[in-house]
Amino acid sequence: MRGRPVPALGTAVACVAAVCALLAGGTPAAAGEADREIPVQLLDVTDLHGQLQPTGVAPVTNPDGTKSAVGGLAYLATHLAQLRTGQRNSITFSTGDNFTGWEQDSFWLRGEPIVEFLNQQHVRFATVGNHELDSRPEWLTDHMVDGACGGEYGTVGVASCFPDSTGRRYHGTDFPYSSANIVDKRTGRPIAPPYVVETVRNDAGRAARIGFINLTVPDTVGNLRTILSFNPSLAALDEVRTADHYAQVLQSQGVQAIVLNIHDGGVPKSGTPYDSCSDIDSSLEWGMGMAVAKAVTPAIDAVFTGHQHQLFNCVVDDPAGNPRPVIEAGAYGQAVAAMSLTLDADTGDVDRSRTVAHNIANTHDVTPDPTTQAMVDHWSGYFAGYQQTTVGAVAADVTAARNPAGESTMGDAVADMELWEGQRDPHAADLALVKQIFLPPDLTYAPGQVPGDSPGRVLFAEVAGSPGGQSQPVVNADLTGDQLRAVLEQQWRTDASGATVFTPLAVSRNVTCTYDTSRPVGDRVRAVRVAGRPLAPGRTYRVAASVTFFEGPVYAQDTAYPAAAAATRHYRLPDEDRFAWVDYLRHVGVLRPPDTDRVRDLA
Repeated sequence: MRGRPVPALGTAVACVAAVCALLAGGTPAAAGEADREIPVQLLDVTDLHGQLQPTGVAPVTNPDGTKSAVGGLAYLATHLAQLRTGQRNSITFSTGDNFTGWEQDSFWLRGEPIVEFLNQQHVRFATVGNHELDSRPEWLTDHMVDGACGGEYGTVGVASCFPDSTGRRYHGTDFPYSSANIVDKRTGRPIAPPYVVETVRNDAGRAARIGFINLTVPDTVGNLRTILSFNPSLAALDEVRTADHYAQVLQSQGVQAIVLNIHDGGVPKSGTPYDSCSDIDSSLEWGMGMAVAKAVTPAIDAVFTGHQHQLFNCVVDDPAGNPRPVIEAGAYGQAVAAMSLTLDADTGDVDRSRTVAHNIANTHDVTPDPTTQAMVDHWSGYFAGYQQTTVGAVAADVTAARNPAGESTMGDAVADMELWEGQRDPHAADLALVKQIFLPPDLTYAPGQVPGDSPGRVLFAEVAGSPGGQSQPVVNADLTGDQLRAVLEQQWRTDASGATVFTPLAVSRNVTCTYDTSRPVGDRVRAVRVAGRPLAPGRTYRVAASVTFFEGPVYAQDTAYPAAAAATRHYRLPDEDRFAWVDYLRHVGVLRPPDTDRVRDLA
């Protein structure tokens, strides 16, 4: 940690020769010092979100205010190869959120395309981002990392474990995922290795070690409002205390060069150049990663951040007053965060006065890597065929059109799906409730516009919508009979104008409900039966629903049932509702429109 680092300055659009040379090791060493110096290059990509193509990736702002088109894995592979050229010690890693994107092929193929890319790029490790936990932790550790296929991970080649561009079945990452602060509530142990140590050598054979402490944004788990990554079996530890602890652990092992890789960042002023540092919001709400970068122990020599999808390159003072680089490389493959460190082979420490950091924009003025482009084309073509596969059939139309009582065949079908999914809890669901504000696309018996469709046949392309407006976990939780009745009463509310607004819930097949709209709001539910028996006020019922049912409005036009917030013993089911819906259609084979007789208005 000797000296003061050179402040990071803006670069040209691509990794031009001057910048690449600078990244090769900072200021050149004097002729007799080279044997005890170990130059290291760190290359970080963050928040790829399964983005294979450059389409839709936001351009970056250059130092002169112009914009440059960026993005695309084939271009990114070329830039990474150029940066690695001539580098003895080049370590490529990720700051998380590689999965769960908005590019449909990567999303529906369960993130496996982006794993093939990361494996191709010889990524050494990745931080667990919040979206790496969009399924249960076992999905990350057992399937995404270890390559477990079949069983609870779905039929091979149908629900997961698809063939990659070489024809090989998915086998997991070739690198570990790491998080020091996401722990199992029962054991208190991290769900993944808390840090990674890499050994580097110079041309003279002198060696040193670098420790990478990896952290995950704390609100990833345990908070219903995180939606996708809600995992009640997990807890998040304080970032600063956790980083400081593992820095001491690493130093006790003789590791003096320490880098923090944190999936939590900062937000600069909109439109600032991609390799600059200005107006970073370090508030707790939007820039906790930057606040952590300022607070963690001086033993940490550099900080890479992510999560906020921002581009910045900063130097902040650590608690001892020593400048420390902090850098974030945007999202969707916009840039590579590149940093050169110089280690002292005698002490193993970083000479911060020689650290150089730059964001290298993933521009299109290079030749896209042909191997990577072939991989991207493979996955795009595979998904095009996947959309034409049959997931089931319908005996007649299943739609979101509601009858006067507020019931719809699609709402009822989704409630039945969530009850089916809720049976996978060791404490199986007693019933399911569904907010009908968002439902999947209607399923019509007549052939649609998708090529190859036929009467009654349901193709994957027809069901790619989500029952929750965006994928949500299906969650089981406990509500008493009184609380359930209160939830059902909250289907009606009085708005600011005094008008009564009706936002009906769908109920699963084993529930019936009668109400009387001639009565006042708050006293309309007359009778509720579950599995043929009257709702018992003091009994505890296990309720399956998408996660936002228990939290409240999250999306525009969403609605709330406040009494559901009293639920306890939340349990996350294996699948998000979007995947569970497709699995359910495969399970039933032929979906018959439910009889809309579960709910009745006595008025």
